[in-house]
Amino acid sequence: MFCFVAGSAGQMLSLAHLCLLVTLNYFKADFLKTLRPIAFLEVILVAAAYVVVSLT
Repeated sequence: MFCFVAGSAGQMLSLAHLCLLVTLNYFKADFLKTLRPIAFLEVILVAAAYVVVSLT
């Protein structure tokens, strides 16, 4: 489970994520300003998965 969550987080933070690229292009948004909230939530998600895995 942890590997799946970590892989999903890595995909969401990469430039290969097509939804992110299309959204940035359409709204003419700054990549780093957009990446901050995504990275913050991904850290929370990975930390929660780590806690769940370590408790079992």
